[in-house]
Amino acid sequence: MKFKGELKAFQKEGLAFALEHPYHINNFEAGLGKTITSLAVAYETKSKTLVVCPAFLKQNWFKEIAKFTEGLGITVTSYSSLHKLNPREKFDMVICDECHYLKNHKAKRTEALHDLLITKKPKYFMGLSGTPVSNRVSEFWSLLQACYHGGHYDEFKPYYRLYYKFCNTFSNERTFEVNGVPIVRFDGLKNIERLKSLIAPVLIRRRADQVLDLPDEVEMNVVGKVKKYDDDLKKAFELFKVDANDPAYMSLKSSNALAKVSTTIQHAKELIEQGYRPLIFTCHRASAEEISRRIDCLKIDGNVSADNRQSIIDGFNDGVGSALVCTIGSASTGFNITGTNYTIFNDLPFVPAEVEQAKKRTLRIGQTKTCFYYYIFTSEFDEKLSDMIQRKSNDINKIYAR
Repeated sequence: MKFKGELKAFQKEGLAFALEHPYHINNFEAGLGKTITSLAVAYETKSKTLVVCPAFLKQNWFKEIAKFTEGLGITVTSYSSLHKLNPREKFDMVICDECHYLKNHKAKRTEALHDLLITKKPKYFMGLSGTPVSNRVSEFWSLLQACYHGGHYDEFKPYYRLYYKFCNTFSNERTFEVNGVPIVRFDGLKNIERLKSLIAPVLIRRRADQVLDLPDEVEMNVVGKVKKYDDDLKKAFELFKVDANDPAYMSLKSSNALAKVSTTIQHAKELIEQGYRPLIFTCHRASAEEISRRIDCLKIDGNVSADNRQSIIDGFNDGVGSALVCTIGSASTGFNITGTNYTIFNDLPFVPAEVEQAKKRTLRIGQTKTCFYYYIFTSEFDEKLSDMIQRKSNDINKIYAR
């Protein structure tokens, strides 16, 4: 059994925190080595380990395990395959990568993970995420409940099994009607200091600007001329606040993304002509397909198998392709994309953490150049959406501020 990695000082702090707090959340920002830190914990504790991750990150985990360890008993599975595990098999340690996937406490994958922790009682649990709260404070509840299963987190006892008490304590309840049906949402943030005290025993956070000498970031808005979807986007946002999966919302937002493609392509070609290889993000397959067709570049979307995504990124990092276009859902988390320092956002998601995660694909360990981020704005709503994302990000960051 061997550990072949070399930890940086802050990663050693993460290891020490894990040994002192067996059930916890590692909230290192993207690019700070949550994977190598968790593997160091598995080695130090000599644990038979289960890694649970999004399916498209399994190959990346196999690669990292082979790079940093030797002889450790590590099983890798996806959130969607948790129910396929041998019911008689037990693990000493469970690592949940991109643990914000557990934010919906009613989702089957979340219930399966909680059931595993309760019934198998592993000695260690590590939730890994640079953005454990992606949109609302209420998303924290399921992760904190997972930490409570370890038996060393009495601070959470008043909220265990009491989701609505947690939500009402730390956010604002908003009730509205849709077709006569009452809908309850929790937004905003309150009792900040109380929440920070609640999460402190089980969460370790490190920011890139605290621990690394990373290159600068430059953000710029590229203004286009398309405005015809402005009113439709406002309607889409109202639909999103009720149901993010509403087909009408998705259709409206996808149409807007397609309308912006020409502006995105023009800017991307200007960068390519200067010798740069931009990374382009969009929320929708149709716009990703159109961009890749017209630029003739690499593409990753939901149609690309999980196994092939890593190989495409490895090729791009090695200089293959004039550009890489990705849908937010397929490549905004887990990947190290240092083959470029130029990122274009054709369109923005309504969830702040998804923007931050996408930006961190290039600004991470191994990046030596200033990172440029371009946002394609073609309507008044684009600017308002960007402002809303920033306000929500500021609220979320208040949780962690010391």
